[in-house]
Amino acid sequence: MKNNSRMFSSSDSSSDQGQLLVKEGLLGAELLLGTLDAHVILVVADARGIIRRVNDKFCQISQYAREELIGQTHVIVNSGYHPPEFFAQMWRTITIGQVWTGEICNRAKDGSLYWVYTVILPCLDEAGQPTQYISIRTDITARIMAEQTSLAAAVDARQQAAVSKREVEYLQSALDAHAIVAVTDMRGIIRRVNDKFCQISKYSREELIGSTHSIINSRHHSPEFFATLWRTIASGQVWTGEICNRAKDGSLYWVYTTIVPYMDRTGRPLQYTAIRADITERKLAEQAAQYMAFYDALTDLPNRRMLIEQLQRFLSSSTRTGHFGALVFIDLDNFKRINDTLGHYSGDLLLKSIGNRLSHLFRQCDVVARFGGDEFVVLLTDLGHNLNYASSSVSEIGIKILASLSAPHGIGEKEVSITGSLGVVMLAGEDTGHEELLKHADIALYQAKAAGRNRMCFFDPVLQAETTALAAMEDDLRQAIRLRQLRLFYQPLVDQEQLVVGYEALIRWDHPERGLVSPAQFIPMAEQTGLILSIGSWVLNEACCQLARWAAIPSKADLTISVNVSPREFQLPDFVQRVQDAIACAGAPAGRLKLEVTEGMLLNNLEGISHKMHALLQLGVRFSLDDFGTGYSSLRYLKSLPLSQLKIDQSFVRDLEIDPNDVVIAQTIVQLAKSLALHVVAEGVENVGQLEILRGLGCQYFQGYLFGRPAPLAD
Repeated sequence: MKNNSRMFSSSDSSSDQGQLLVKEGLLGAELLLGTLDAHVILVVADARGIIRRVNDKFCQISQYAREELIGQTHVIVNSGYHPPEFFAQMWRTITIGQVWTGEICNRAKDGSLYWVYTVILPCLDEAGQPTQYISIRTDITARIMAEQTSLAAAVDARQQAAVSKREVEYLQSALDAHAIVAVTDMRGIIRRVNDKFCQISKYSREELIGSTHSIINSRHHSPEFFATLWRTIASGQVWTGEICNRAKDGSLYWVYTTIVPYMDRTGRPLQYTAIRADITERKLAEQAAQYMAFYDALTDLPNRRMLIEQLQRFLSSSTRTGHFGALVFIDLDNFKRINDTLGHYSGDLLLKSIGNRLSHLFRQCDVVARFGGDEFVVLLTDLGHNLNYASSSVSEIGIKILASLSAPHGIGEKEVSITGSLGVVMLAGEDTGHEELLKHADIALYQAKAAGRNRMCFFDPVLQAETTALAAMEDDLRQAIRLRQLRLFYQPLVDQEQLVVGYEALIRWDHPERGLVSPAQFIPMAEQTGLILSIGSWVLNEACCQLARWAAIPSKADLTISVNVSPREFQLPDFVQRVQDAIACAGAPAGRLKLEVTEGMLLNNLEGISHKMHALLQLGVRFSLDDFGTGYSSLRYLKSLPLSQLKIDQSFVRDLEIDPNDVVIAQTIVQLAKSLALHVVAEGVENVGQLEILRGLGCQYFQGYLFGRPAPLAD
């Protein structure tokens, strides 16, 4: 398939054109709407059908001012011509995300009727729900009138004898006023044309008379098309259809054509009258609808729907031919950083540049598509009958793709460099459905990202089994949150005298079949899926309630609880308010709550995180920097953030008795903390020898199995 093909037949636009998700780049969407605005009647309505935008052409044809239309529904132009079921069927189509096309009779403000050919495109959100509707219309009033009058004109010579001269002249006048008219003799030589024919063809009457219609032949239609037309009218039958013609200046235009043969008494044609209506704008609207349904507006590449259709077609042919193919998923590495630093406009330009490069790398039989966002997909076809040869070819192609992506892209006055990760699944026949194949390619893509990015990975069935297991665990975790299967365990924090001064709250999952599930298994998944937000909120509320209960017990009123905070929680705009609400709702002493943050969280938006931490500090909440020394340690964090505590990671504590380097690291952290007036907690203390070394270094607080394992408070 040729990726840049843009020719569509009239049959390409139908009511089942499929779902359309308008989530494209800023440039493409604006250019497309701008193009439509200039050529067609354009209306944008919200999900309830309330008109939110109209262009000048709609105001002109409806005779309503823009202010009279905005805020109304299309009932304002309802002519009463169509039954209620007509519009009910239309709404059923577009509300499920399907494109609707049809002809509608409307009534203008002055009471006159007009007809419009209408294409309604639903714009869907990520959940598949319509957010607005784009209605593209073209005026077909002339064509409808021509159709109505053409029946009266379809009479043979014997019937014409019974028609009065006045009636014939009236009929001819009506046609001339509303339609493009040409009369030819039996050989097709033009004998008469009206002004509208001259206007649209840009030929003078003198240039047309005596010629045939080959003078405006656009070469768009095949010889068989015209052969069928001539067989029809030569037999005395009326022919109707859509024809693409070429004007004198080379421009193309479309006309809906009715050709009426006039027969003599022996049944032979005497002449032909061609009655035409200009449908060029309608064809533009159909092509725009086709484009929006099958192509990405930003990059001009096929979109997800067209790729899937081509994939299904290849799988079907592969079953017959035995040829191998491949799906290559391409995801840009760290594309979000481009948008964040250079802006979405530059991001769109980069996507266009990448789409252009990719489209020049492949054969015409391959398909390069933009799948959405910063994802591209390549369908490679006809890779031969040998799997090893096909896989080797794909490997070579993958190297070319990676090299093409990484070469600098000129974006305005800047050069931008970016890499990509590739996931590949080989194709052979219809044994596996297209949805499963897309999933396999996606799995391989994530394997490439996990392996360090800027590389290509082939789908591994073992990886699929792991992914299936993770998906099952995700479903179980969602259910666990709903059924309250999560538990809070507490691990004591002790001072140098081994007296308990507080606890760290640690989440545990009590699965009905698997038993206790390690946080190392489900916390990363919760982070990736966003479930960590629900979990984190629950942990915070539970911890605050426990602090409130202890506050009423003098012997426990001074105990603290440390809660680990996810980076995704801290990114929430209302995170400070969430913490404040949890404290207020439980009636907990804010000064006894400690929030533990990690160094990795501080890499992005340090200023915003610092602002939130200072706001919470005003409430009395304190902060601890967890796993210090294992991430991207920076003195800037210690200087900028209102921390009260550093935690020495257990990886530095584990070998204190045998590795002098760990002793030096622990000593350095303790001295640094003291100079900044910060407390130090050593994690992972498991024996007395470790404890004594840490005491000797001046460490103030300790946590580990030596003092107690994480357990429910009741234990």
